[in-house]
Amino acid sequence: MKRLAVLLGLVTVAAACEPNPVDLTTPSASTTAAANKVVIVGFSSTPGPAATALITAVGGTVRQRYKYIPAVSASIPSGTEDVLRADASVAYVEDDFAMVPLGTKQTVDWGVSKIDAPGAWALGFRGQGIKVGIFDSGIDVDHPDLAIAGGIDLVGDGNGLDDCNGHGTHVAGIVAARDGSRHTVGVAPSALLYSMRFADCDWAGATLEKMIQAVEWAIDNGMDVVNMSFGFGVQGVSVPISPSDAAEAAFNEAYARGIVLVGASGNSSTPWVGYPAAYESVIAVGATDDADLIASFSQTGEDQEVTAPGVNNLASYLVGQGQSTTLTVPTDNNRELEAIALEFAGMTRKQGITTNAVYANFGTAADYAAASCAGKTAVVMRGGPTFAQKVEEAMNAGCVAVIIHNHSPGNFNGTLGAATTTDGRPWIPAVSITLDEGLYLKDQIAARTTRTTLLNVAGNLAILSGTSMASPHAAGVAALVLSKNPALTPDQVRAILRASSVDLGPAGWDPVFGYGRVQARNAVAQTP
Repeated sequence: MKRLAVLLGLVTVAAACEPNPVDLTTPSASTTAAANKVVIVGFSSTPGPAATALITAVGGTVRQRYKYIPAVSASIPSGTEDVLRADASVAYVEDDFAMVPLGTKQTVDWGVSKIDAPGAWALGFRGQGIKVGIFDSGIDVDHPDLAIAGGIDLVGDGNGLDDCNGHGTHVAGIVAARDGSRHTVGVAPSALLYSMRFADCDWAGATLEKMIQAVEWAIDNGMDVVNMSFGFGVQGVSVPISPSDAAEAAFNEAYARGIVLVGASGNSSTPWVGYPAAYESVIAVGATDDADLIASFSQTGEDQEVTAPGVNNLASYLVGQGQSTTLTVPTDNNRELEAIALEFAGMTRKQGITTNAVYANFGTAADYAAASCAGKTAVVMRGGPTFAQKVEEAMNAGCVAVIIHNHSPGNFNGTLGAATTTDGRPWIPAVSITLDEGLYLKDQIAARTTRTTLLNVAGNLAILSGTSMASPHAAGVAALVLSKNPALTPDQVRAILRASSVDLGPAGWDPVFGYGRVQARNAVAQTP
């Protein structure tokens, strides 16, 4: 965003140094005929009245006369380009086209990719028109990636629908961060988000009373899907029996009235699913990692219905309290790569770190010594030593940053495991990139001196883990299914989620993975 602001600022300054351009736009673009098109017409010399007359003769109008090149922009009837080109004074006629900002690339988190949400989008379904309630700590109302359609505040602390904790915002981002927002994108980016706020800034104050109030609000306000990334039990402990008949009745009523209820199975590693996910009316979602293994913290059991990505998920976070990461290659026209900061990785200065890059294989002590890494950024391959070992050895060798590329297609979210190295030093900046981009950097480094610029500063994203992150992946898939067929009942939606999931454990249902890991494209393709 800052780079875009700088570019726009430069344009503004340049324009301010010159006289106001001559505006020859008659009529305006909004009143031109639908068959007209905008073109740039270049001339062999400075265009004058004859050039205007030529464009008028084909039924066009001059929109803008440029000062420093012999050209004008014009609105002309489609099909008249060749008439203009045939005139001896015309050097060229070019179609106008749109520009794109050179800001941070949008990232599709590994979880969104793993369930193949982009495959569902390609079929034309993105959650459009589907109301999804985020039953949580609220949603950051200022987040550029999240559009809040409405909601209910049951906290009453003056924050309204806004999130001052971060959990609800992260969950909302996984469900429906907007496409094209240049940060991350959610599973169902066109779904309508509703903030059902019943927990405060410390994720406290959420009570059964408030929960039932919120469920009734969801019924009255026509929610299609409600995500519940929370749990409750007896004195705060997850138990294998229902702690509330009232809660069960409320959820049953919501389900009967057409709301798809999706809940997190819990993070206590117990062989039973926690509540509310364990209620019959709720789809219980356990957490898997990028290798499709059950997460060590995920609860399992007879109520497990499906699983979804829930380890190291990158998504929206409170504005300015998360991170913003970019990686560019100044020696290759500032090519931008898809970088994701490792959890606990060090931050950079606002201008980033620009250094020469070296390739250091798997990132062992010997690899760094052979690459002469001191004062440089090391590019290494995933595999062998842990991420923490790779980065700590890089620090021992004097490297200033580490870029870890994947060993299989796509990117990944990694963690250094702790806030400091084993001997208490703060980490240097470290990011992950895709396999393709890693091989690109390796080739660049082999061919010539290669410099990279890494920026890792406070921003609007964060990496979190938990069944809290798995549940909104499944809720997003439910929204995709309903956007194809809004008439489906909750029973029909969950049947589609079950049948379309990727079976991970023993054939069929099992208590660890349920029916398998949700798969968005399959789900939409199987929706009648």
